[in-house]
Amino acid sequence: MKNHKLENNSDDINILDSKNIDNNINNLKNIEVDLSKQKNKKIKNSKHKATKWVLTVIILTFFLAFLFSFVAEITTSKAGLIVSFVLLIILILINYISDAIGVAATASEEQPFHAMASKKEKGAKIAILLIKNADKVSSICCDVIGDICGIISGACSISIILMLAKKINNAQITFWLTIAFSALVSAVTVGGKALVKIFAIKRSKNIILKTAKFLSIFNKKENK
Repeated sequence: MKNHKLENNSDDINILDSKNIDNNINNLKNIEVDLSKQKNKKIKNSKHKATKWVLTVIILTFFLAFLFSFVAEITTSKAGLIVSFVLLIILILINYISDAIGVAATASEEQPFHAMASKKEKGAKIAILLIKNADKVSSICCDVIGDICGIISGACSISIILMLAKKINNAQITFWLTIAFSALVSAVTVGGKALVKIFAIKRSKNIILKTAKFLSIFNKKENK
């Protein structure tokens, strides 16, 4: 009798074990399904965000390019040679500044700004946002604004050369002047940007903080 009871108990235990194993397998399958669904959602969200960001960059580039081109065209067509030179210098400086901000955002660390934010220092929270979104900040500053300024400064250079050509009235001098002036503008732009990047990496914290403080002027929450 005892042996028979033991056999029954062992059978019951085996049945329970097999049920538990089946349940565990089902649970694992459900977990795998849930994980795959979460992965798919993340992939879809990341694709949606990427598409949205690309469209934002395209629209922003269009409006900024339109604005810069409009100002440059009016200035160079109606103003004199000196004003055109000033506009060219301003465009190159904007290119330098935007490049410095983009590089500084990628080179900076969040920790010092968290300490500043805890002390409620002006611009600290915006600085943290800039660093967290360093890829977007770099894309807008270095690529969008930088490229727009580069293209328009090239167009501005051509306008200046045409103005000088009218005054000189010599085809050979104009030819060499065009080459020399274009080379000079390119050298100043590219060489200056290289120096700015080195400076921005070394002084990234100061650049981001000053940028954040400037942006905080337009932020109502920061001004409260």
